[in-house]
Amino acid sequence: MLGYHLVGSCNGLHCGVSEIPEGYRVCFWNKATRVISRESPTLSFSPGIGRRTMFGFGYDPSSDKYKVVAIALTMLSLDVSQKTEMKVYSAGDSSWRNLKGFPVLWTLPKVGEVYLSGTLNWVVIKGKETIHSEIVIISVDLEKETCRSLFLPDDFCFVDTNQF
Repeated sequence: MLGYHLVGSCNGLHCGVSEIPEGYRVCFWNKATRVISRESPTLSFSPGIGRRTMFGFGYDPSSDKYKVVAIALTMLSLDVSQKTEMKVYSAGDSSWRNLKGFPVLWTLPKVGEVYLSGTLNWVVIKGKETIHSEIVIISVDLEKETCRSLFLPDDFCFVDTNQF
């Protein structure tokens, strides 16, 4: 679909995000049947001077719904104060829902989400990126619409594939 960036695919359903002046819109489509959903309501975040936004797409088997999770890390001012917001949209809903309790984080470059058994998972750096930063997995449970941090195995080694 023109104007949409592919977020993910699950069970043959694709999810795309389009950036508009007011924020973002999401659309779903099935390439095999050529069925396209209506656009979601507009997704907007707190105003700021800079923003990093991540999207994830998955299936919640408990409600039989496809869900999009949007996470925004917004720089509020030049003194690097930040605000993290997480919002969820279920296919067919009339609005985005705010989710509380998501930790402030910085993402690792070029690492997307992984959908696994009703959860969306991101490898992230907690807090500010320094030599002593802690790398964890942030896991969002699509049924409960909650998130938690998971520690990586002791022998985990991250390789930046952009170097090759």
